[in-house]
Amino acid sequence: MSEQREVEAANRAFYQAFETLDIKEMEKVWLRAPHIKCVHPGWPLLVGWGPIMASWERIFDNTFSMRFTLKNVQVEASGALGWVVLIEELDSQGYDG
Repeated sequence: MSEQREVEAANRAFYQAFETLDIKEMEKVWLRAPHIKCVHPGWPLLVGWGPIMASWERIFDNTFSMRFTLKNVQVEASGALGWVVLIEELDSQGYDG
């Protein structure tokens, strides 16, 4: 599989875990390392496996459904580094409406 295809597959796995609100699948797409970082909209910077997985659990526990439409997806890969730039449209529903 080409580097670009691997990045595309990882991106698909991330959004699949996100849309299904499946914490076990989300755990598979994150590196178990103390240096990983995540920023959710409106949240402070999270660093490390524990805080990041706790944030996903909190999001998933308070969400009834989540659907993404991804536009202008641009995938790049260079050696061991890959990244995706896109526009994300989100339709989300919490348990309170």
